[in-house]
Amino acid sequence: LVYGRAVAVDREIKSVSYMDPSGSFNSVGYDILVFATGSYCFVPPTPGMVIPEKRNPHWPDDPASRPEGVFVYRTIEDLDGLIAAVKGGARKAAVIGGGLLGLEAAKAVYDLKMESHVLEMAPFLMPAQLNKAAGTLLAKKIQALDIRVHIGVKILEVVLSGEKVVGIKIIENGEEEPTILEVDMVVVSAGIRPRDELAKGCGLELGGRGGIKVDSGLRTADPSIYAIGECASIGGNFAYGLWAPGVEQAEVVVNNFVDGPGSAEYSSSDLSTKLKLLGVDVASFGSHNDFFFKRWFDDKDPEVISLECSNPLTGSYRKLCFNADGTKLMGGLLVGDAKDYTKLLQLSKKDDLGDLDPESLTYQRPPPGDGGAAPVDGGDGTGLADDDLVCTCIGLSKADVVKAITEKEATTVPLLKKANKVGTGCGGCVTPVGAVPK
Repeated sequence: LVYGRAVAVDREIKSVSYMDPSGSFNSVGYDILVFATGSYCFVPPTPGMVIPEKRNPHWPDDPASRPEGVFVYRTIEDLDGLIAAVKGGARKAAVIGGGLLGLEAAKAVYDLKMESHVLEMAPFLMPAQLNKAAGTLLAKKIQALDIRVHIGVKILEVVLSGEKVVGIKIIENGEEEPTILEVDMVVVSAGIRPRDELAKGCGLELGGRGGIKVDSGLRTADPSIYAIGECASIGGNFAYGLWAPGVEQAEVVVNNFVDGPGSAEYSSSDLSTKLKLLGVDVASFGSHNDFFFKRWFDDKDPEVISLECSNPLTGSYRKLCFNADGTKLMGGLLVGDAKDYTKLLQLSKKDDLGDLDPESLTYQRPPPGDGGAAPVDGGDGTGLADDDLVCTCIGLSKADVVKAITEKEATTVPLLKKANKVGTGCGGCVTPVGAVPK
């Protein structure tokens, strides 16, 4: 194990140069090199966001390059900085970005008892995962917590006094004249970018939207170099910004090391997700990643038929998408009530609906003629068949979890994690208290 910051790769002599904590430069040779450099927070080129003369070309989100009061939301150090700013008197915060991480950042500043504003350029929240109806309902629920949600905004400038944040200038949706929100903290959560500068520096081919281009074996154009995780551009087309794909890619690379190049291939990972954002359950799932890439939930594909159910009494919204003849579930959106997420996700991976029908799934009522047939879960109340996935990050089924409980006496979540690693990824498959299996 070498502790230091890699600064250059020499492919001809197969060597990585690095700077150790003392500032000295050293190098280490390799036979096989794996890039797992991850990503960095994208900071928009908005005036006032970065101090130009302090910009660090080797560290795109270097906190030393930003004015006092501008933060990104990524590391423990970032959170420590937020807490220190509040202790120092910061009281009002604007969060740039209304996506998954942006809303998590909004929860952080909300928990710090700050006046909170969420700024999203799209016309609704979570535009990559939701449609307008779902995003609008989510915004309504968040605003009920006294968090100000601004959608369709254009951010013009971070207003500084010296090198300290005092406001942010925006044009509100539908307005012509700019306004200034008086804030003393700006938290940027506007997406991520692959850390591919080392690969670029040594001449490796990059993807069209950044990231290190790799083939189905996760190997770059250089047969001695691989890339996995958020820095890897699969086929040069797409870099995943999630934890689970990195785990799946690592397994493929290890198999190729052990069994020889080409023995294992990686094609894609599931982008389905379930989260609790500011106390609101939100989920989106698809039978295929085209559900998200081609936005099947926008009702523009004539081969995809959708049914919607909105309940103003519970503040919930459900939209399920089916193939043209209604025999297969293609995906769905859930806001406010996501308890059926796992069941629906597993059903979307199957070829048909079985004994169910689109109406009963959408409107949550028993299918016609349901006369008490044997439950798929064997009567244990989970609603899951033995081969249904419970932990999508690790790829563990209900049968795997049951086996750990019955054979290894793993009767609590900590014991289950130790027995088969279930719940050690995103944690979405375990209860918030972490005490008992779902």
